[in-house]
Amino acid sequence: MYLPVLLAVSLAACANASTASPDALGGDDVQTPDAAEQHIDASGIDGPSIEPVDASDIDAPPLPIDAMPIDAPPPPIDACVPIVTQRLLNPNVDSACTGSLPNRCPSWSELPQDPAYPPIDGALAVGAHTAPNGLWLGGLLGSTDGLYQQLAIPATTTAMSFSGQKWFATEETGGSFDFLRIQIRSTADVVLETLVTWSNVDSNTAWTPFTLPVTGNYAGQTIRVYLQSTTDSTLNTNFFLDTFALDVTACP
Repeated sequence: MYLPVLLAVSLAACANASTASPDALGGDDVQTPDAAEQHIDASGIDGPSIEPVDASDIDAPPLPIDAMPIDAPPPPIDACVPIVTQRLLNPNVDSACTGSLPNRCPSWSELPQDPAYPPIDGALAVGAHTAPNGLWLGGLLGSTDGLYQQLAIPATTTAMSFSGQKWFATEETGGSFDFLRIQIRSTADVVLETLVTWSNVDSNTAWTPFTLPVTGNYAGQTIRVYLQSTTDSTLNTNFFLDTFALDVTACP
């Protein structure tokens, strides 16, 4: 009859012992986890990996203006811009001709074999290309006629050409007997270059333009643009010319 009471007391004592404080259970005899054992190693935590930063991947800050690289400057603009100008004076031989040979016409010196027939003429048989005057060389048997203009060529010249209009009428047949030459000569009348040699076989029946390149380098020199005709003693050739230009390419 005393057994149930004892069992109940024992169960209650066990229950109290399970909830007692460490001190109640003996104090120093109860151990807690060491602090080192409680440390959590971060390397053991799963998660995104973190890679080291490469300094080369970081955009550098902008350089100061003075330190920024500068492209090479463009080449300087050439101060020399060549232009083409016509350099002859009285190129159409139309200015009034007064006085006496050889300088009766402005800027041209005429050297006819017969003074009664100067090369610059206002009564060309075919009419002038630019009125009133034109150039009439030849037309006399066994003669040499000529004229020239002397002028200074700019030192910056890179090219020249001589142009004009021509009309040749001849009685000759069967060969070349009468000639017209256009030349560049020195002030001492030395032939420096012959631009063209025409003859009676180059006759035509209308005004025809021509352009002759000057191949020599005469930059900075004074030259003569010289036209000369020669005829033989039989049959006649008339060399009519007009409207000239000496185009010079040079820096102004």
